[in-house]
This record gives sequence, C-alpha cells and structure tokens, in this order.
Amino acid sequence: MEKLQRYLNEDSDIVNIYESEIKGLFFSPEDMDCTIIIEWAEGDEIIIECKKCSFYGFIFDSKDNSFPLDGLTIHGFSYLKNGDYYIVQINFNCNPVGFIRIHCSSFEFFVPSTPITVGGNDFLVQAPQNSILSKIKNESAVDLENVIMSIENIYLKSICWEDKMLTTKFVFINQYKREVELVCNYCTINDYKFGGFNYSRNNPFCNIIIIKDKKNGKYLARIIFSSDFSGHVELICTTWSFREIGKGISRTCT
Repeated sequence: MEKLQRYLNEDSDIVNIYESEIKGLFFSPEDMDCTIIIEWAEGDEIIIECKKCSFYGFIFDSKDNSFPLDGLTIHGFSYLKNGDYYIVQINFNCNPVGFIRIHCSSFEFFVPSTPITVGGNDFLVQAPQNSILSKIKNESAVDLENVIMSIENIYLKSICWEDKMLTTKFVFINQYKREVELVCNYCTINDYKFGGFNYSRNNPFCNIIIIKDKKNGKYLARIIFSSDFSGHVELICTTWSFREIGKGISRTCT
C-alpha cells in the first residue's frame, strides 16, 4: 500500500465512491479488521479498511429474483462518530437494495490517485442498531429431502463478487484450519441478512446447505450463521462447486 494515498476517518470526505462497485469483503479475526475492495468509478481499485470491528449488519436483497444482479453498486457512504467508535454504512439502491453497516474504531481509504470529484458523508446512519438486528432472522428450516450437500461448523473468511455478481465466491476455514471455497455461478440473490456482535472472537461461524430445486433444476445455496452472528445468505445459482483451495474440486453440480 506504499504507493496508495491514505485518507483516515473524516479525511475520506475527499473521496467519491458513488456508483462504484464492491468486489469483495475480507474478515480478519486476528486484527478484528474488515477489508472492503471497491472497483472505483474513477479508475482502478479502492481499499477501505475498518479497524477493530465489533459489529456487522448486512441487509440487502434483489428487487427481482428472476434476473441477475447488477452488482453491489454504491449509492451512499455515511459514517457517524459514536463515542469511541465509528458507525460506517454503505447503501445500495439499485439491484440489490439495502446496506452494509460496520462498527469500528477507525476506517481508512487507500486510493491509487488523487480523487477527481469530492465525496463526503451522506448522513444515512439513522436507525439504532437494535432495529437492524430485529431484521436479521436465523431461520434454519430446510427441505431435507432435496439437500445434496451439507457442511457444519465452518467459518466465513471472505465474500467476492465477479462478472457483475454472476459469480459469487465464498472462502471458509474448516475444522482442520484449511481454506475451502464455494463458487456459485449465474447467481441471483434470494436473501442476504446476517450480522452480530463480538466479532473479535472469531470469523463468522456458519453452516452450508445446498438444495436442488427439482422443478427448475437450479440450486439454492444457503449459509446459516450462528453463535455471535445470526441470519443467513441465500443464493439461487445454476451451477456450483466446492473444493479445498490448492486441490481439485471435491464436489460440483452443473
């Protein structure tokens, strides 16, 4: 990051990320940090690092599940100083709609060049945190008859989106401390609602279930969060694969 320009907290007002696109989220329990990779509308990539995070809220869904998503296009960036921490919020209002909210001790932008247009605080942080948690449900009921893969006790490390979200990649850490990857292709979002406190204890803890819809031949990939986190991610995809990183594909369905 030596060649990148750094803007800390309020200094980030100089950077405009409106209509830029989030490409990935990376969780680091060792540092309690979260790294957000953004494809910047003004060129190249921006890195946002949120330090010593204590809360996450991810709430967004597709306007129409029958069409591929347009990507996580940013339509608002806001922050609020609340005592000894910041509430950082990124809003989406295209397809999908919703927001990502993070509580952190500080946040910083790493930018490849001097911004052309000024950004600023959009002041969209309004709802109290308990109203966010009330929207995050941990519904675990599934149609067991159509489950074709189920993996328990695994930790989420990162989520990345490629090709305008037609491909979603999840990287997990399994019980053997090895990285495994779930890749879902030709995705539409069914539901993204997860979050919680006490992130410092570990990565978000979850179970994975893949269900086949016999009517249309597509698959429902469901990631159910538990422990300090709650809620779930649901993706409808045409094909998927699951493998240990560095080795061949161990499970795949097309």
